[in-house]
Amino acid sequence: MILDKHLTFLTPTDGAKTTSRAICLTQDDLSVPNNGMAPYDGLYLCVIAAQNVSNLSVTLEHCDIDTGTFSTLVSYPAVTVKAGEVVIKAPVPFKAKNWLRVKLSSSSTVYAFLTTGVDKGVVIDD
Repeated sequence: MILDKHLTFLTPTDGAKTTSRAICLTQDDLSVPNNGMAPYDGLYLCVIAAQNVSNLSVTLEHCDIDTGTFSTLVSYPAVTVKAGEVVIKAPVPFKAKNWLRVKLSSSSTVYAFLTTGVDKGVVIDD
């Protein structure tokens, strides 16, 4: 798995949060609506618990512009996990718009990021 700081939503140093920062999949806001992330196919959303957590659900939201109204792209069911366990490891849907962010059902400390190659181990790419 490749970790890129530009594709990282949350880390444990951010503390317990319910909403992540938004990540731009291209260079800037889009001037027209986006119908899908064709050049970005193959990205996975990974969320890993940094603390024990119960009944945590994750929602991936998207929008065409950073200051726009984000809407739900996909929601994942609530899970109970121990620190270090995977909460979500799933492909980002093809219909994703330009900006993505993660919302958690409760304030939690997690690693949340986009990556490729989820079964290849971990490589940190700054």
